[in-house]
Amino acid sequence: WTFYKNLHVYFQWCVKKNLIQKNPLDLINKPKMPTQLPKSLNEKEAQILLRIVSNMKTTYYFTRLRNKALISLFLFTGLRKSEVINLRMVDVDVINGFIRVENGKGGKRREVPIEERILKPILNEYITDRERLNKTSEWLFNGTFVGRGENDNKLGISTVDRLFRKLSKELGKNVSAHKMRHTFATLLLDKKIGRASCRERV
Repeated sequence: WTFYKNLHVYFQWCVKKNLIQKNPLDLINKPKMPTQLPKSLNEKEAQILLRIVSNMKTTYYFTRLRNKALISLFLFTGLRKSEVINLRMVDVDVINGFIRVENGKGGKRREVPIEERILKPILNEYITDRERLNKTSEWLFNGTFVGRGENDNKLGISTVDRLFRKLSKELGKNVSAHKMRHTFATLLLDKKIGRASCRERV
């Protein structure tokens, strides 16, 4: 792209100086701008992020547990934002250690393993508190807005985005669901898991 841009400027100068009649690059399709992938967090930053969300002040204790489970799920599964928000209770099998994603990209169905050491205890803690509060919504992640019926109290995208903005401010680095996905893939590859296996999980 940079080479094309410099060459275009040069040919335009040649046209102005009457050295050539037309810019030859006008007959060529412009190359696409390179897409900049979001930089992933390193392992230390991921640990700090989990510490921040675990200690973040919230009005309700349940909200803190939900936020911790939400961010941990992003970090340890590589799921997309829409996939996480649309998870139902029946999709999460903590005992057998997997999450069923029914409608992934392209309508694909896949199963994602639950990381044992960190994610599994966090999910157990959240689900236990959910049961303590007698939450009957089919959705795994619930909002706290009392205006909705309990059975339809699905966590909203705006709530997730607002949480990421708060975490970005605390961490001093921009974080998003998309960056969590890249972080998961990068850490997975760092652990010498093959690229093909990584693609299957994400």
